[in-house]
This record gives sequence, structure tokens and C-alpha cells, in this order.
Amino acid sequence: MEIKVNIDYNQVFQLIKQLPLKQLSKLKTALDKEVKSVNKNHDFKSFLLNAPTFNDNQIEQIEQTRKSINQWRAK
Repeated sequence: MEIKVNIDYNQVFQLIKQLPLKQLSKLKTALDKEVKSVNKNHDFKSFLLNAPTFNDNQIEQIEQTRKSINQWRAK
């Protein structure tokens, strides 16, 4: 069973402020873990998207090297 409730930020914040200190600490720990997890995924994604790529000359050189190695192995 699932219930969805529309609560704006201020209402959520007011509810959080009413939590006892122990539960507030638990919530903070859980949120910190969630933020770290999201940041890890975002960092990895941005790393992949911004990673260096080969240009056409480098790809051509790699292909030529592969051909040369394959010819050498065939002999």
C-alpha cells in the first residue's frame, strides 16, 4: 500500500523541527548517506561525460597498429 502526500518544503521543515533529538540525528545520518550516494553517481556520470576521447588521427593510428600486429602474428 502506498500513500502520496503533497507537502511543500516549509511544512516538511516544520515537521522535522518537531522531531526529538535522537530521531533528528538519525534523519541527518540517513540524509547524509543519500546525498553521498547521489553525489557519487553524479560524479561518475560527469567523469564519463567529460573524459578525454580519441581524435580521428589517434583512431587511425590504433587501427594501423592492430593491422600490423595481426600481420606479424600471422607470419
